[in-house]
Amino acid sequence: MCSGEIRHRQTVLDDIERVPEALLGLLHSAAPTIGKAIVRLREHA
Repeated sequence: MCSGEIRHRQTVLDDIERVPEALLGLLHSAAPTIGKAIVRLREHA
């Protein structure tokens, strides 16, 4: 039974160094990026 919720898939990569990988994943269909690509940044103290 459907609950009516919208579900989405995403790929989350950590740290700024992974931005090129995220971008290439979106541009190449054979890459492991699913749905939207999110690059999670951490605040450095």
